[in-house]
Amino acid sequence: MKRQTASATLTFTVASLLVAPALLAAPEKCSLQSVAGTYAYTISGNVLAGPVAGPTAGAGILTLNQDGTMSDGSQTRSFNGSIADETTDGTYSVNDNCTGEASINVYDSNGNLLRTSLLHLVWDDGSSEVRAVFRAPFTAINVTGRKRK
Repeated sequence: MKRQTASATLTFTVASLLVAPALLAAPEKCSLQSVAGTYAYTISGNVLAGPVAGPTAGAGILTLNQDGTMSDGSQTRSFNGSIADETTDGTYSVNDNCTGEASINVYDSNGNLLRTSLLHLVWDDGSSEVRAVFRAPFTAINVTGRKRK
């Protein structure tokens, strides 16, 4: 009986030592350095009101630099069925809790500024995945991106 009790106690102790670190792990922290990289992303949603209301979708790439700038962005976007190739740049911030904000400038193929979009960002999966929502009235557009390896 003593041997079974000692064996069970030893098994419980070893299992506790193996599981405890995972339970006590600190939540993921993010920084400009941890989220920096080139992301492939998709856009989908709707502008719900106004003269430019309608569905939108797109796909593109964008580089987040360690200094909080965005560069080398390009996307193909469909808005109400009209297709456009656009380039992008901008700035972003990131908080310790892996949330952030972005201001993205979108240009036409001639380099003319078309619009500036404000987004709320959330990073996940070790800063390798980002999700975003546009911060504009009457707009329900979201973005999902993944860091390219």
